[in-house]
Amino acid sequence: MIKINISKAKREEVEEKHYQYFKDNFLDKLISLSKVEDSFRDFYRFLLLNIEQIITGRPKELNDVIIKIDNGFPYLSSLFKKGTRQRSGHEKKLINKLNLKNIFNYDAFLKPDPPDWGAYQLTKNLNVNICPYCNRQYIVTYHSEEKKVIRPQLDHFFAKSIYPYLALSLYNLIPSCNICNSRLKRDTEFEYKKYIHPYEEGFGDSMKFSVKIREEKDINNYNDLKYLDFFFGESDEFDIKFKAGKEVNNEFIKKAENNIKVFKLEELYDFHKDNVAELIKKNMIYNKDRIKELYQNFNQLFNSKDDIVRMIVSNYITEDNLDKRVLAKLTKDICEELNLFDYT
Repeated sequence: MIKINISKAKREEVEEKHYQYFKDNFLDKLISLSKVEDSFRDFYRFLLLNIEQIITGRPKELNDVIIKIDNGFPYLSSLFKKGTRQRSGHEKKLINKLNLKNIFNYDAFLKPDPPDWGAYQLTKNLNVNICPYCNRQYIVTYHSEEKKVIRPQLDHFFAKSIYPYLALSLYNLIPSCNICNSRLKRDTEFEYKKYIHPYEEGFGDSMKFSVKIREEKDINNYNDLKYLDFFFGESDEFDIKFKAGKEVNNEFIKKAENNIKVFKLEELYDFHKDNVAELIKKNMIYNKDRIKELYQNFNQLFNSKDDIVRMIVSNYITEDNLDKRVLAKLTKDICEELNLFDYT
C-alpha cells in the first residue's frame, strides 16, 4: 500500500473546488431541512454546523465527526450501522425520511459531465494513476473527444452505507482499482484506528515485501530442489510475504496487517514471483562493474546511477516515486532485501 501524494497547493485547490461544488448543489437542501420542526432537526443542525469539516476535513476530522454522531445521536448511528436486511419497515422509512442521499448525493457526483466538478474532475486533479491499496493496477483518468470517461473507482474508506453523511467527503473518496474496491473491500467497515488511510500514510519502510524460501515440510519434491536455484532466479519455491521494519510500533503493524488481509495482498503478490526471479537474473547480468561502465559510456542519457537501475528493473525504486508505476514497492523492497544492483 502506498500513500497518495498531493502537493499543498493542489490539495488546497481541490478542497476549495470540492466544497464549492457541495455549496452550489446541496447546501440549500440541508439549510432547509435544518429549519423543519421534526425529530431530525437537531441532527440536521449538527450536520450544518460541521458541514465544512464533513466535506473537506482530513481523515482524522472525519473520524471525529463519526464519534460525535455516535455519542450525540446514538439511535441514528445504530440505525446507519444496521444492514438493509436487518432494518425493520419502520426503520427503512426513517432512513428514507432523513433524505441523506439527496443531501450528500454521490450518484449526482458520478455523472460524467457535470459543469465544473465531479468524480472525473476530482480524479484528474488528484492525478493518482496507480491504485494506492494494491500498487498492482493502473487507474488513469482519460477523457476522449467523444466524452467517454475512463477514471478510477472511488472507494469510500468509511463505507457510505454505514456513514451516509460522509458519502461526498473529499478525504473519504479513495481513487482505487475495481479489484480492491468492488471485489475485495466492498462495504467492509473500516475504522480509522484499525486501517491505514492512504491520504495519510502508506506502508513505507515500516511494512515491506520480503521473500520467504519454503521449508522442507512445505515442498512436495524437496529432493529435486537445488538450494542455489533461487539465487539464480530459477526456483519458485518461495513466497512473497510482508515483514515489519525496525522500530515499528504495534499499532501500525496491526493496521497494516488488517489492510493486507482485506486486500489479499500476500495472496495476490504470489502471482508476481516471476518479477522477483527476473530481478535476480538482471542483477547477475548488471553487476557493479557493468553499471559503472554504462554510466561512464552513456552519461549523457543518465543523470545518476539510480537512473540506470530504474532502466534495468523497469521500475522506480525510491519511496517518493512508488505511485508512478505498478509493482514499484515490490521492486524497491526486494532489491533492498536481496541487496540487488549495489553499485556503491
